[in-house]
Amino acid sequence: MSNDQPQPRDGEALKPCPMCGGEAAPNTVTYSRDHVNDQGWKQDIFYGVNCIQCGLNNRGIVGWQTPEKAAEAWNRRAVASEKQASVDMYRDFCVRLNIARIAMNDAEIRKVLDEIDGHFHSMQGGH
Repeated sequence: MSNDQPQPRDGEALKPCPMCGGEAAPNTVTYSRDHVNDQGWKQDIFYGVNCIQCGLNNRGIVGWQTPEKAAEAWNRRAVASEKQASVDMYRDFCVRLNIARIAMNDAEIRKVLDEIDGHFHSMQGGH
């Protein structure tokens, strides 16, 4: 991977996609000189990271100014989204099983998931 490809500053690899678990890949977008001048930007190449499986990306409207910022944002976003994905999956699971049309908010669901995680990890420690 060349130096202009998104990599976190600490050398950590890009994390998998938080939506589908697919492999992450760096990307760039190059804007025309006229557009760069119209916007008052100081660069014409911006950076992002995308999932090669589902296409999710973190480029936003313009992109990130450096490859490192793009990679760090991808990895931060993935960590924050993993818990939300668990919350959404739990809610969907409950609805599908018709247990209840839960009126729990995300914080309440996170608390339940944390308790389940704690029980699961304590059971693993017993083996």
